[in-house]
Formats: sequence, C-alpha cells, structure tokens
Amino acid sequence: MNTIILDNLKVLTHDNIPVITTELLANLYGTEVIRIQQNYNRNNSRFIEGKHFFKITGECLNNLRLSFSESQISAKTRSLILWTERGAARHAKMLETDKAWDVFEQLEDCYFNSKKVNNSQPQTKAAERFTHSDTRNLTHLVWCMTNGFRFERSWSNAVWLALREVTGTPSPERFQVEHIPLMADECRRIYYITEALRQIINDAEKQTIKRLLRKRENIDTVLAEIKQLFEQFHHQQIGIITARTDQWYEGELTHFLERH
Repeated sequence: MNTIILDNLKVLTHDNIPVITTELLANLYGTEVIRIQQNYNRNNSRFIEGKHFFKITGECLNNLRLSFSESQISAKTRSLILWTERGAARHAKMLETDKAWDVFEQLEDCYFNSKKVNNSQPQTKAAERFTHSDTRNLTHLVWCMTNGFRFERSWSNAVWLALREVTGTPSPERFQVEHIPLMADECRRIYYITEALRQIINDAEKQTIKRLLRKRENIDTVLAEIKQLFEQFHHQQIGIITARTDQWYEGELTHFLERH
C-alpha cells in the first residue's frame, strides 16, 4: 500500500478517536471482509469495546450514514463496528501477513496519529445508554403488558424482542436513551393489543362460568359466541376498547419518558 494513498484517506473519528471501518481495513490489509469478521467472532473475548472497537447503532449510525457517504453504509445496516488503532493492530497480528503489518505501520503514522484528526469530519458521539432506573421503568411497562397471561414468559420475551427490533438494538446491549420516545410508542401499541385481548379472554371465561356451568346452556351455542369474540378482536378498534385504561397506562409511560 502506497503511503500517498494512506495520506489521502479521510480520517473517521468517534469521540475524536480515529477509527476505521471493517471494509476499509480489509481492503488495506489485502484480505476479505469475512476474514476480519471471523477473526473477531472467534476471538471476541480479546476485543474490548471502547478499547479495540466501537459499535455504532441507532441515531449515531444514521448520522454517520448521512454525513460520511464515502463509507457507503447500507440502509439495511443495523450496527457498524469501527476499529481503533489497537483493534487494527490486533487484526494485523491475527492475519499474520507482511502486508497487514506493513499497512498497519503506515496507518499508525498517516491515519491514527494524523494531524488531520482534529479537523476531520464526520465525528460520531457515543450514545447514552440506559441507567438501571431506565431499565427498571421499562421492565415495569413490559410487566404491565404481559401480566396475567398463561404464557407470561413467552409474552414477555416477545415484547422485549419487539423493542429490540424497533430500536435496532441487539441483545444483550443496553438500550439507548435517545430511543425512549420510540420505545414508548411501541409499548403503547403493544399494551393496547394485550389489554384488548385480556378483556376478551376475561369475557370468555365469565360467559363460560355463567352460561355453561351455572345455567347449563347449549355448549355449541355458547362456544360459537365466544369464538366470535376472538374473531371480532381482529377487526375492532383497539383504542376504543382500552379507552378507560388509557389514563393509567399513559401515566406509566410518562414516568418512563421523564426518566424518574
């Protein structure tokens, strides 16, 4: 790799620390992206976040995608690994090729320790993660949505998965504070679904007790009417059903949004 080419590289920084993408690192080291990814996955205990790499997600990733077009970040990308000087050195050691070491030595001088760092663009800012209080408040919201169902654990797991999907936060990473409004909207949507379903189940149980056990009505007739309740669940306006519970749950959401 020619030093002149390295001199012309635009320095990408995270919290004013020079970093490099997996794609560019692989290209400079003369290897495939998959090799860099495999070396990381097979030796992830040797890579420390904040020391060897940064994982960019959410709004930080969106800003990076818009402002640093040269990196060609796909719109489908949910997270991006940015390697620090120590991370790049570790990959050079794992590849064990003369080219990788030669390039890394040049990166030390022309990229990671370049005077261009202070004026380089763009710069990303580390995302603020959930505190224990934030996590406790969100856990309470999830419990409010799932409490009382027979398969409560399955419901809870599904809700947590939905929250990670909507925010693009892989497990077991902590959620980002900037995603709180988005998560509140998703919690509201799921709560209206679970509350409506919970009410229908309660009505079905009441009818079974009253009409089948106490009044001994025709079982086929009663079960047919109960079935209609669940069929209507798919078509009805959930917001109307849960109107009387809005105020209480909105208070819980406000508590979460204001980070008490």
